[in-house]
Amino acid sequence: MKDLLEVIEERKEEFVESGADLEHDRWGKWQAYMHSKMVEHSNGKGEFVCLPVGLYRRWERQIATTYKDLSETEKESDREQVRPYLPLVESHTKAILTNVVERLRLEKRDQDAPKEGDPHFTGCGGCGADYPAICGCREVNHALQTQIDYLEDILEKLG
Repeated sequence: MKDLLEVIEERKEEFVESGADLEHDRWGKWQAYMHSKMVEHSNGKGEFVCLPVGLYRRWERQIATTYKDLSETEKESDREQVRPYLPLVESHTKAILTNVVERLRLEKRDQDAPKEGDPHFTGCGGCGADYPAICGCREVNHALQTQIDYLEDILEKLG
């Protein structure tokens, strides 16, 4: 099994590539929109396009405005640009959580007490305590299972 930090580093690289693909699509749509608003002109010295003054002023104002000071309509427009990234974030989050669950399962398996009758049985597999002595390993196992259940519930909700 890969180390969790290794998984995170790999996922970061994949995220950058997938995010760059999304960003390029977003940028292309914005450029197509901007180009659709421009007007072609010719003045004898050459051809050029220009942006209507109303759009130019509106965008200049928005550039100079912090997000928190934008109108609710402008904020929603920015949110629409972010929403396509959510599946990407969820995908990478699920991959990392899956790795954590696998690690917890391995740790729990290592903590599982051997069964009586096992020729190697000397007591608790986690701490070596003789049964029926009470050791903390059962509590650790319960805590691990609780974490596994919680993370699996999250993974199920993420789809």
